[in-house]
This record gives sequence, C-alpha cells and structure tokens, in this order.
Amino acid sequence: MHSLRAAMTPYDICKAGTNRYQFWVHGDFHEVTSGGPEGEHDVQYECRSFLSDVYSLSEQEAIAWIEANHEMLYTKMCAIEDGELAQKSLDESDYKVIKCMEGGLDIEAEYPGLIAQRNEWREQVNVMRNMRDYI
Repeated sequence: MHSLRAAMTPYDICKAGTNRYQFWVHGDFHEVTSGGPEGEHDVQYECRSFLSDVYSLSEQEAIAWIEANHEMLYTKMCAIEDGELAQKSLDESDYKVIKCMEGGLDIEAEYPGLIAQRNEWREQVNVMRNMRDYI
C-alpha cells in the first residue's frame, strides 16, 4: 500500500488493547510537493506502508522491538506484498500458457518474454512463502 505522509518516519506505533500493539511500517520515501500560493509548496512524502499483526508487548517493549526490527519487518512485508502480486500475475497469465499448449503454439513467439517473466514471478512467490514463516 502507498500512503502520503507529512514526515519521513519509518514507523508508527498503534495501541490495539492492553499491552497489545501493532505497527505501521513505512519505507521507500519519495518527496511529493503540492503547489501553494506564489511559490509556497507543501512537502509530503509518498511511501510504501504496511500494517503489522498485533503483538502482545508492553509499551516499552513495543518501542524497543520496532526500533530494533523495523528494517527486517519492512523488508519482509515488501517481499510478501510483491509475492502476492506475482502470484496474481502468474494466475492471470496461466490462460496464455494453456492456450499455446492446447494450440501447439510456441509460447515465446506468441508472448515474447512471458516465460522469463513467469520465472521471475515464481521466484518472488517463493521468497514470499519463505518470509511468511518469519513474521
């Protein structure tokens, strides 16, 4: 998910109950300016954002945990999102492969680059599956 933020903060901590917290994790910031009157601009940052699972931690533990694990959590959440998109692309391109196989057509001639793209998508899906075990 992409979001607009006023500052480049890497995370936000959200209380989800007594000694229960979850985190908005942000990264890959890009500055976005919006026009204002006569040369004044509002600066915001577009970024990838993810909402974590709920963790049973005290407030101090939550702060310490996200400070120590922000980068790892962000990397894993990106891999999962990318893998989910790759799986969707694989699913949506299956008909092209089936069409060629049933018609005796050369897949590469009909859809140049599709085989290589599907291999990349499979790799992203495999990374995603591995990452899900560690969040």
